[in-house]
Amino acid sequence: MSRRRLPEPSTECLGKWARLIKAARAQASAPLAFAGDLGKRAQVAGRAQVPPAFAFKGSPFQRLVELGKTFAGLHPDQRVEKAPLLAGLADQVEAALAPGRPARARADLDG
Repeated sequence: MSRRRLPEPSTECLGKWARLIKAARAQASAPLAFAGDLGKRAQVAGRAQVPPAFAFKGSPFQRLVELGKTFAGLHPDQRVEKAPLLAGLADQVEAALAPGRPARARADLDG
């Protein structure tokens, strides 16, 4: 049985992640504002390809999507409390998608 390497995110996928990052930062700066855009962006980005090195449960990509989907339903106090986490996850995802970033190869995942 041979293992195939996961594909790199396409330009379309990168755009979906960029829109989620932008929505997450906007929501983090105003945590009590309407969060419907964040939820929609998280739903769409959740179906986008992630870099192969981040294709694991608990990655910043997955955590950003999960928080983005649930943020609107949080109590206002929880929104304020989770806003720094939302911004931090957006920063981590942006750093992972930065051009020129060396790809991390994992023998246990990539074969």
